[in-house]
Amino acid sequence: MQPSPVVVADTPTVTVTMLGTSGSGKSTFMLGMYAILAGGVRGYFAHASHDDHMQLMDQWDLLYDDGRLPPPTPERTRNYRFNFMQGIEPLLGIDWMDYRGGALSDRATSSDTAELITRMAASDCVYLVLDGTVVAEWVRGMVDAAIAARSLPELGRLRRKLRVEDMTSMLLRSINERANEGKPPPALVVVITKMDTLTTVSKLPQHETMGLVRDYLPDLLPAAHAEGVSALLQPVQLGHFGTERTEVVDKDSVAPRDLEKPFIFTFLEFLTNRIADESQFLDAVTKRHAEGDLELAAVKRRFGAQFFQRQRLDQLNNQQQQLVKEAERTRAALLQMQNRAERLQADLRDAWIIRSGRLPSRPGW
Repeated sequence: MQPSPVVVADTPTVTVTMLGTSGSGKSTFMLGMYAILAGGVRGYFAHASHDDHMQLMDQWDLLYDDGRLPPPTPERTRNYRFNFMQGIEPLLGIDWMDYRGGALSDRATSSDTAELITRMAASDCVYLVLDGTVVAEWVRGMVDAAIAARSLPELGRLRRKLRVEDMTSMLLRSINERANEGKPPPALVVVITKMDTLTTVSKLPQHETMGLVRDYLPDLLPAAHAEGVSALLQPVQLGHFGTERTEVVDKDSVAPRDLEKPFIFTFLEFLTNRIADESQFLDAVTKRHAEGDLELAAVKRRFGAQFFQRQRLDQLNNQQQQLVKEAERTRAALLQMQNRAERLQADLRDAWIIRSGRLPSRPGW
């Protein structure tokens, strides 16, 4: 029996689902992201239940001490509950489920594939994990083709290797089912793993490699540029492990980088949606207050109001006072959320965030 997850009272929870092929680095990315945030980075922290924390940190110790990478996700899915914090202040609970890579493309008769299909509808944020080595090979092919004046590599081959069609199918199902429930599309985090291989394989500086990925992302992953969708494009690395697939790496090559940014973006998108909801609520309260003022004035003007309308006047006055209190609470909450969102945006100032297909005004990398 798994232990109950750590739950911080009154902390909202978002559901995160990660998609990617076998060997793309999903489990390694998740391990590194948790381990780095467990110790804290730029004032942000994450923690899980005691047993989950110990299991993850045991794997982290094996990597640091022996260079042993975490094993592939087994047939049985694994659920984690992470609590994301800023200092000692709880920000967000994250319901995270780890799937084997094959669940992405198996038939629905496979138990974990069926589970994944169901979970996608409940996912507030979806992480699409792309193997950085495969991406870098494609970029190198583009450069070689340009030098030799040949046709550019066919994008369909890259999409097939990365299982983009399967990811998109899962994602569209999630968008449609959430729309039927009146929910916005899930936020997307496009994770490019194995950042260290981008330059060694493409033989270009990282900013040029990622610039090409960025330029072709609308063709590679059109869903990331769809109306109403917010997406973060983020390269990450756990270390300088090279291109060869192996279970053991040089322990001295462990060098995590940018692993915390997907969690920060996940919280920023949660806040962005909350700000929109609270703003709509404040508009509705303001409208009801204005309508109440009109009715109150009309009742007072009526003949005999002081004798025959006292009960209605008192009721309206009480309603107006309650609306004022609700508006004040909402404005205070909005101000707090907006200030926090500005701080999160500052932490992601160099990140490449796409909103409804619109690119950021300041390029990253």
